[in-house]
Formats: sequence, structure tokens, C-alpha cells
Amino acid sequence: MFEGMLHYGFKPDSVTFLSVLSACSHNGLAEECMKYFELMEHEYGISPWKEHYSCVIDTLGRVGRFDKVQKMLSEMPFGDDTIIWSSILHSCRIHGNQDLARVAAEKLFSIGATDATPHVILSNIYAKAGKWEDAARVKKAMRDRGLRKELSYSWVNSNKKSIAFLRMTNPTQ
Repeated sequence: MFEGMLHYGFKPDSVTFLSVLSACSHNGLAEECMKYFELMEHEYGISPWKEHYSCVIDTLGRVGRFDKVQKMLSEMPFGDDTIIWSSILHSCRIHGNQDLARVAAEKLFSIGATDATPHVILSNIYAKAGKWEDAARVKKAMRDRGLRKELSYSWVNSNKKSIAFLRMTNPTQ
């Protein structure tokens, strides 16, 4: 669609590029995402927003390109952002990157993340790697901060009735 838009003489703007980068992210198209990000700034003179960087970092994280994630972070002209660091943490969970996961979780703690999610994800990463002491240390820090994992609900509509299902969690989480 983007190429067709250019073919018919339409000039892309920041929102156009945000849509293209988001599409690349959701489809794991890391090389294409980087191509459009570079095109945006160098060909069209559009300065990237934090949201553009977020899409690129998410895309790179989804495919496990943590070297490029760290490069983007170092070049990004914005301060720490919970969405970007959450995206990185989730990518680290998928790919088992313990070192960057610890950095991402610490960033989220330092910028005021108020839910238990970073603790739970980091603990699960350590547990999956067999680092039980590290996993327990993260869970203890979560409890010490008074954070609890939120309950999960699912809703089903059937015969004009709504039925809610509650996922029970381990009370020690």
C-alpha cells in the first residue's frame, strides 16, 4: 500500500510512517522496518517520534535482534519510556535474554512502573533458565514492594448472558 501511495504521488507523513512501521512490527519484518525508518528521516526529512522508535525497537525485539535494539536505544533522542522498556522485556522473555531483561525491568522499576508485571516476567525468565535463587529474589522484591499479580478474567457471551472466568493464581505470586 505504501509503495502504491508513492506511485500515485502521495507524500507520506509521520502518521503514514507510523502505520507502516507498526505493520512491519506486527509481522516481524525487521529489515523492512529498518528500511522505512531510514527512508522516513533521510528521504522525507521526517524526524522520528518516540512512537516510531517504539515500533522499530518492538520489531527488532520480536526477532531477537538485541544488538540493534541497544543501538536504537543509544541513538534515541528521548528519555526512558515504559512502553519501550515493556516491549523489550517481553521480547527478552520470548528469546531468554536474561541480561537485557534485568536492565529492562530495572528501568521500569526506576521510572515508576506500579504493577507487578516486570517482576513476574523477570522471575519467569530466571526460572526458565533454572536460576531459582534469582527468581526467588525477584519475587521477594515484588512482595517487599507490596505488589501483587493482578487476577486475569475472560468473558464469554452466550445466549444473551455474560459469563466471567477467573484465573486463579498462586497466592505466593
